[in-house]
Amino acid sequence: MSIILINRTRRVKVFELQHDAYCKKHGQCGCGPRGDEEGGSWVAPSIALLGGARSPELSEAVLDVPDVLRSMAAGEVGLEMVKGSRNRGQDTGEQGR
Repeated sequence: MSIILINRTRRVKVFELQHDAYCKKHGQCGCGPRGDEEGGSWVAPSIALLGGARSPELSEAVLDVPDVLRSMAAGEVGLEMVKGSRNRGQDTGEQGR
């Protein structure tokens, strides 16, 4: 099952998908190399949602990300469950449209 996050505010919401909270639960690391440094520094993927935007289908592992949970509890972000998804949550998300 995958999910869609819905930004209920008029502000841009950005969520960093921390490795410990997201990648391990998702079963696939989405971290990538940082472009401005040498030496193998890695950066976690993130999701940016414009005000009122919906994310692409995501792994339900985003529900383990503390900032996502806080925004949901505050009513700033809604959730839509997608059953039988073809995407299976492989997309960590580009900017919501």
